[in-house]
Amino acid sequence: MAHVSISANRMSLMQNSKVFSINMNRLRLQKGWSQAELADWADVSAHTIFRAESKGIIPRGQNIQKIAQALGVTESDLFADPNIKTESKPSSTDNRNQAIVELFAIVPTLNESQIRDILALANGLATIGTKSVDTKKLVR
Repeated sequence: MAHVSISANRMSLMQNSKVFSINMNRLRLQKGWSQAELADWADVSAHTIFRAESKGIIPRGQNIQKIAQALGVTESDLFADPNIKTESKPSSTDNRNQAIVELFAIVPTLNESQIRDILALANGLATIGTKSVDTKKLVR
């Protein structure tokens, strides 16, 4: 009987890792990021992202949290079945991240003084969160 339980646990783990992999890949592509860019934003190794997406290996807990934060979702969103639609309110972090992304979409149209002002604002907003904004990533 224990063999059945172990097999069921393995199946559940395999299903969770597949769902995690699909969700992480989908969310990363929605942001237009490469695996390396997600790794940079999440402050994890590119190998961690590659293994999760390509081999279905679930990262360690702290890295799951970092990946979720970088993607602007909750950890449970990464494990949610993509075939089941649920209504959820965006968090204040999601809203703040989205506002920063939208703001920097207009950077090519701004002069240097405006860009400096926006970078100062972004760094001020980032200090409210947990991580400062790497301005080199924002101005390319």
